[in-house]
Amino acid sequence: MNISERFKALRKAKKLSQQSFGEHVGVSRSVIKNIENELVEPKDLLIKQICKEYHVNYLWLTKGAGEMFSDDEDYILDELSEEFNLDELDKQIIEAYLKLSHDEKMVFKNFLKQIFDKK
Repeated sequence: MNISERFKALRKAKKLSQQSFGEHVGVSRSVIKNIENELVEPKDLLIKQICKEYHVNYLWLTKGAGEMFSDDEDYILDELSEEFNLDELDKQIIEAYLKLSHDEKMVFKNFLKQIFDKK
């Protein structure tokens, strides 16, 4: 399956017309039609916008590798990182916290509460 076929497969999986699919990423129906009909190659900026808008795995869309849709947890963390300008350490802290058990989270929260209460 080439990239044009993957565009079409994604659009069909989302049950969208070419018009609607394009509108969500800021392009016209004709752009989507031309990509699906292999008349033009999609620009990387459009590919990234599609991945962001539709939670699509970039490697799947560009190379056919992996699953069609991105892991929701990774997507949410990427969105938070972008919105709040988080660096890699921030992301690692959040990921580590999310992996803690309930009891470990309580210990961590109590520790933070002690720090905040000292202010």
